[in-house]
Amino acid sequence: MTIAGTLNIAKEALLTHQAAITVAGHNVANVNTPGYSRQVLDLATSVATPTGIGFFGNGVRGESVVRQYDMFMVKRMMNQNATINNLTTQQQSLRVIETTFNEVPGLAVNELLGKFWESWQSLSNNPELSSNRLTVVQHAELLNAQLQSMSAELTQTKFDTSVSLKSAVEDVNSLAKQLADINTKITSSETPQQQQNDLRDTRDNLLTKLGGYIDITHFESKDGAYTVLMSDGHAMVTKNESWQLDWTGNAMQWVNVDSNGNSTRTTLNSKAALGGSIGGLLEINGKLAEGDPNNYLGRINSLANALIREVNQQHSQGAGLVSFSDELTSAEYAKDATLLHTTVDARTAANTLSAGSLTINGRSIGRIDGSVNTYGLAMGKTSNAANAINNATAGVLAKMTTQVPGKAVTAMAAGDNASVIDLTINGVAVSYTVDSISGPPDDTDPAALANHLVDAINTAITSYNNDTGLTSPQTNIPKVTITAVVGNGANGGALNSIILKNSNQGDESSITISGASDTATEAKIGLSDGTYQADSAHNTGELSLFSNNGPIAIDGGADDTNMAELGWAGTVTYSNQAATTPTANTTITFDLNGKSLTFTVAAGDPPNTVATKAVAEINKWSATTGAKAKVGDGTNGGSQNSIVFTSETNDLHVSSVSVAEATILGFSDFTKLGVANADENPGDGKLSYTFSDHGVANSLMGLDYGDTLATDGGSFDLWLYNKDGSLALAQPVSIDLTRAYSLNDVATTINKSIMNATNQNIPWVNATVVSNQLVLKPDNNHNFAFGNDTSNFLAAIGINTFFSGHNASTIGINQAISGNLNNLAAGQVNSFGEIFAGDNSNALKVTNIQRDETITYKGLGAGTDTLDGFYNSLIAEIGLKGRNVNSDLEYNKLVYDQLNELRDATSGVSLDEEMANLIKYQHAYSAAAKLISTSDEMLKTLLDSLAR
Repeated sequence: MTIAGTLNIAKEALLTHQAAITVAGHNVANVNTPGYSRQVLDLATSVATPTGIGFFGNGVRGESVVRQYDMFMVKRMMNQNATINNLTTQQQSLRVIETTFNEVPGLAVNELLGKFWESWQSLSNNPELSSNRLTVVQHAELLNAQLQSMSAELTQTKFDTSVSLKSAVEDVNSLAKQLADINTKITSSETPQQQQNDLRDTRDNLLTKLGGYIDITHFESKDGAYTVLMSDGHAMVTKNESWQLDWTGNAMQWVNVDSNGNSTRTTLNSKAALGGSIGGLLEINGKLAEGDPNNYLGRINSLANALIREVNQQHSQGAGLVSFSDELTSAEYAKDATLLHTTVDARTAANTLSAGSLTINGRSIGRIDGSVNTYGLAMGKTSNAANAINNATAGVLAKMTTQVPGKAVTAMAAGDNASVIDLTINGVAVSYTVDSISGPPDDTDPAALANHLVDAINTAITSYNNDTGLTSPQTNIPKVTITAVVGNGANGGALNSIILKNSNQGDESSITISGASDTATEAKIGLSDGTYQADSAHNTGELSLFSNNGPIAIDGGADDTNMAELGWAGTVTYSNQAATTPTANTTITFDLNGKSLTFTVAAGDPPNTVATKAVAEINKWSATTGAKAKVGDGTNGGSQNSIVFTSETNDLHVSSVSVAEATILGFSDFTKLGVANADENPGDGKLSYTFSDHGVANSLMGLDYGDTLATDGGSFDLWLYNKDGSLALAQPVSIDLTRAYSLNDVATTINKSIMNATNQNIPWVNATVVSNQLVLKPDNNHNFAFGNDTSNFLAAIGINTFFSGHNASTIGINQAISGNLNNLAAGQVNSFGEIFAGDNSNALKVTNIQRDETITYKGLGAGTDTLDGFYNSLIAEIGLKGRNVNSDLEYNKLVYDQLNELRDATSGVSLDEEMANLIKYQHAYSAAAKLISTSDEMLKTLLDSLAR
């Protein structure tokens, strides 16, 4: 071994231990750096030099600087940190919510409710005292103010939560970008022997922060880059690429931006456990989101809604100290309701739509079971769909349209000629004499008999509605909105059957038939006596969705497949009866969507030829009309040889079809409204439908309490008085609201019912509709009062009610009462039309509401309970949620602390240990320096000896 070799060993030792001291110093400097992992210089002996007497060692060398890193423990800590952030966020928001529901003496809802009921009890003890009446109103105002305050505070908390979500999403996007950038730095600078320890610590620190916002998983590729995924599999970081989140429209979206700057958005499932603080914010946001009757805000609204409904329904049955003498305007509005009216696809009637495959206004719709196809209509599935949609409380009201199909008529026998068939339909007398009409005889042609009977029914109903035979001002009230058609095997009835159906879309009013089978001859018409209402066997196969609160937004998934089963996919279809053979050459002209179409048929043309010619003319102008047609074959939406109209871009409007042409073509004038105009992007699985697409002005379904109406067979009494308080009529005017479809219908019914009762051309109390409100104005000689409302109409429209509004934010006192305490209905009009100031009967009934355990509430599984009980269950749930969050947070913090101790045992910097290392390396450094000094002396001695 040479002196030079010894010097080299000393030099390497000196440099190596200097490096070791530098590493230890780096550790000491970062003792308080979050996420820093202790580093160690790996030492190894240099390769030995062989000599004749053996291998001489060449000292020490530094192999690499290594992180003391436990990947498993770091991942455990990241997951635990996400849980803690999630719970911490929930805890902070729940503290605000708990404050909102804090039962502070004097402001507690239970206490305010109790005092409200007590004020009604006091009123019942002395209903004449103005002070008692004022007390009722004052306690109601205190209760209203508290409910309004709670609603406002919860709404503000939701707004704050939304702001926090936006901020958190911005942080997530920034962290994802930083992780992608640091991936690039690491992969571009590392070698298999040399790792970017500090950059890796920085990356893990960023990853921990990201994991605090959302649940993530990650793995490392061979080149050292991290791939970061969300819990549902969406990528956030891959090598040098990053993706973003966006919180908009109350929905969390994952955003992918391609190289051209085009973005693709995917809405993340609101129920997905995103975890982290964002998951906690989403959890609280869901508890406060509007439109969900099952969350905290929804349930305080349900409480207010039930309170308003129950008190108003009882109050509207009563009377104040005196009758109404001035104009009375309803407190509520019959809003213009959006109406989405479609035909459920009979071809897919047997298909079942699984729960969650459709959402309406952001609410998931439950399972919709398929059913059998009944004479071309999906009646069972239509009923199932209506029930599922209504159970979802999605801000829409799903209704069917009542239809009653009879059996196929039986041709009359020769002995039936001149026999009279008498029946009544909803009170309308229908009479038809067999073989009394020229043309095919009823005793040889069932089709002729069916058509003759349908004409007789429609004529009788039209005459009734036109008040034929009555002397003005007498009129038939209510009007009968029923139409009869002949069954064709594809419209819900057997071939040549008689079908009765309501003419208003979404009208579930009952159809009553009597006297249809009193004789053997009458039995042949196929109708059965009874009262029929819309159900799984008595509907038109059409689904009507009403909304009084903005658009109907439907999401059916990736494409229109699910929506198409309920007729929401943008295709409008119409077909009626089969074409017939003309008896003479005929030029047929009719209008389709504003375009006049003309073609000629020849005498004796078979039905298929007639249908084919019509289809050719329709399709010739499809570019202009937006409509196409095909010949029905019994499986494609129409019966054999019928003409089937379809449109993807327009509704269908056919007019100017003469009676003779209708016989040949199998259809007459019709309008078929669908969703074609509203489906802006066919095939995308989305649909937004508004009142401008189709709706009903002043609709009763536009009332906030429209779902409580019982107008079918329902009525209310209107008592009429002279100005001196004496009865103007000995009996009340019964306002029968059967088949009332809009507020205009109600106003007409009120006016005509009064005119019928008084036999006057001008109603003593005139009903009008002004700005979607009902206005009742008595003339100068009369007053009025109400009673015996079995329709719930007065409560729903806000006439003779105590409260106004429909939820916690809108609850108020009806202006008719706040402006005149005499209108507070403590009593009721008795059977003789008398109003007694000392009558307390209605006040007692209002008081009893507090003990009513059968009150219903909006929301799934809400069941029935008292008002106090419902509110107390909400308070208990919020308290339990807060306690569980606090307990879970405390536990998870303890787990995190233990994991952190285990991590520090491997990766943490111990100053005592580093001080010991510094001393150790310092001594080694000194020894190496001494070796250099010794080698230097040896070399000097050698040189000196050579000089001699």
